[in-house]
Amino acid sequence: MRASFTIAEILAACGGTLVRRGAWDAFCGVSTDSRTCQTGELFIPLSGERHDGHDFIPKAVSNGAKFIVSQKNIHIDGVQVIIVPDTTVAAAQLAQARWANPGAKLTNLAVTGTNGKTTVAFLVRSIINNAGFKCGLVGTVVYDTGSGLKESSLTTPDSLEIARLQAQMVESGAKYMITEASSHALSQNRLCCIDFKAAAFTNLTGDHLDYHKTEKQYLAAKTVLFENLSADSTAVLNKQSPASTEIAKKTKAKVMWFAVDEPADLTAQVKSMTTAGTVFELKYNGKSEVVNTPLLGRHNVSNLLTAAGLCLAAATATATPYDPGVNRRQANQAARIGNGVGTGELTARETRRLLEVRPCRPAEAVQATGLR
Repeated sequence: MRASFTIAEILAACGGTLVRRGAWDAFCGVSTDSRTCQTGELFIPLSGERHDGHDFIPKAVSNGAKFIVSQKNIHIDGVQVIIVPDTTVAAAQLAQARWANPGAKLTNLAVTGTNGKTTVAFLVRSIINNAGFKCGLVGTVVYDTGSGLKESSLTTPDSLEIARLQAQMVESGAKYMITEASSHALSQNRLCCIDFKAAAFTNLTGDHLDYHKTEKQYLAAKTVLFENLSADSTAVLNKQSPASTEIAKKTKAKVMWFAVDEPADLTAQVKSMTTAGTVFELKYNGKSEVVNTPLLGRHNVSNLLTAAGLCLAAATATATPYDPGVNRRQANQAARIGNGVGTGELTARETRRLLEVRPCRPAEAVQATGLR
């Protein structure tokens, strides 16, 4: 974490225009909450559904804020004012800068969609951890930084909290992060300064229309995640969701399609379902293996494919360290791929071993899968 920032560094991070100069030359923290803003901090007002954060600038100043990053030209004696086009974007930019750009030190993965995000996130964390690496998690149930668990307050927290969590992940030795990307967070630019190696889309149903008003606007919010992917990233899309076609049209990223019982880049052919679990044949890259998973139902087969697709795109999952069949050569291969070396190809047999690992502790599994 940076101890302080100068005006020049603030302007470099967010590209704003200094319109009011005060006596202070550096700030010691970033806040978006006027109630908790402290002396010497920079305050960024954000607009929500009910309130405009700019209305609370006087409160932040009374609590000690000496810098304001604003969309409106304001004048308060002794306070530095920087004007930006969008304070939500500036907040994300300054959050990353404040915590020494932790997002750039992680391989970042995301999953969005109406249903399945939490299960997929837990599965991805399990796959990466069982491949011998450490993966942080930000989601509905818990925030896992690799050094401890914190009960989550939001599915996707604000950009300041995300940067803080990423910094803790880096400090704990994590190399990867999986985050659930909610439509609210995407529409509010909470993830806009994170470079995602891969992002997955599960499905779209008519939820959250109280916020987005129409299904078209809801899909547009989800699509933001994929519009921001770079050309060398991967969009992992559910071929069986009609909304995926629209997303594919708007991303620069490579597209990996997945489907259950239909042809796709990554497929699963269900063989049986019982109360003991699900058996399916996994097909990828011209190879196939039978997977026996304790997770139940076709929706969880789809979730498993989503998680496998994300890890394939990140080139992480190669072998399960505690699996009796893993030898030193496989462990070395996992380390090489985890460091970004090698082809990143995952064999069907290795994928099967990873997917058959129980994804989380029993208490987590209940919450992640919804089983009771």
